[in-house]
Amino acid sequence: MDEYETIMPGTILRASSLITNVGRVANPECEFSGCKRTTREGKPFCSDHVESSPYVKAVMAEIALRDDEERLLAKGEPPSCDGHLVRETLLTLEQGSFTSAKLSRLMDISHDATETLIRFMAKEGLARMSKTDRGALVISRTEDQR
Repeated sequence: MDEYETIMPGTILRASSLITNVGRVANPECEFSGCKRTTREGKPFCSDHVESSPYVKAVMAEIALRDDEERLLAKGEPPSCDGHLVRETLLTLEQGSFTSAKLSRLMDISHDATETLIRFMAKEGLARMSKTDRGALVISRTEDQR
């Protein structure tokens, strides 16, 4: 057999291009009860049921904890020293000092929650608090963190 075959007059294709889906494994079905949709990339759940994945459930639980912390901070209540927002702030401060307004935007939390967080971290010695010439609250790393 020749490497090329004529399928229709004037159309030449490689013989190998006629073989399709050989050795290809079918995509698995979604593991969600009652769902028959196929999944992509060998994942266990389709895009409609991805929230059923244990990993996604864990991420969603972490986000809910962070949201709870923000609500408490907005009410003026102090967070846990090892809470999500304290750890996130410490990581953010590795890039420099920030005003409360800038930190609020970076972390996507309310301004009231940010100011409570800054005051708490300064009180606990986790960060240094200061003010700009215009009176804006600033947070930065403590000297021993540098």
